[in-house]
Amino acid sequence: MIKTGLCSISFRKHAPREIAEWAKEAGLQGIEWGGDVHVPHGDAAVAEEIGRMTRELGLATPSYGSYYRLGKSADEGLEFEKVLDSAAKLGAKTIRIWPGTQNAEYVKSDERKKMALEARRISELAGKAGLSVAMEWHGGTLTSTNPSSVDFLREVGHAAFETYWQPPLYQTPEYCLEGLDGVLSKVRHLHVFNWYPTSNDHAALAEGERSWGRYLSAFSKAPLPGDHYAFLEHVHGESRDGLLAEAKTLKGWVTKYS
Repeated sequence: MIKTGLCSISFRKHAPREIAEWAKEAGLQGIEWGGDVHVPHGDAAVAEEIGRMTRELGLATPSYGSYYRLGKSADEGLEFEKVLDSAAKLGAKTIRIWPGTQNAEYVKSDERKKMALEARRISELAGKAGLSVAMEWHGGTLTSTNPSSVDFLREVGHAAFETYWQPPLYQTPEYCLEGLDGVLSKVRHLHVFNWYPTSNDHAALAEGERSWGRYLSAFSKAPLPGDHYAFLEHVHGESRDGLLAEAKTLKGWVTKYS
């Protein structure tokens, strides 16, 4: 059964407790806390506090949405060990990272190999700590195309290296579903929103059932052991009321399609 959650970055301007209380009110099961505002990388005290507060409200912390980027963050002084420590103190089981800073077609082969080695190294560290690393599925990274995403998972080739998935912009539902099917064996969580065809076309989640029903049906067959979450992201209306409405839609879809 797919579980439901919320990405805290949907409400960057709001305090963690307010976000968590809204998520509980909406009947969601977990929160992916972001590493840019709410749980900064390397701040163990904040991570422990947010993790404890979340659990006290009856919510899980399945994921840490870090902004660690392969090929960039380490060079700029962000050690992955700090990210890993924050995730562990938070109580998360998965660390979301970004695979690079450019679309796949602009990345040279030697740069790609270097990022694969880095991904393998941090996955080894995470795995030893009982966590996994999962790459963001997003334009401007190595997951900008379906083939590149499949290839990079293979190139890294580590049991603790997984992926998120979300429908890429500008693409047909058929292309999106092809991408999800291609990496289904390594998909850990989804980011759920209704942008189509661009980020400027943000509609209520309920209007996207034709596509999302297909995506959730496929995701429900993901074979990785452990929890699988569909996290609401970019909540329509960016408000408590918007969250309550979107959560109601998502929970209904999970019941219907998984």
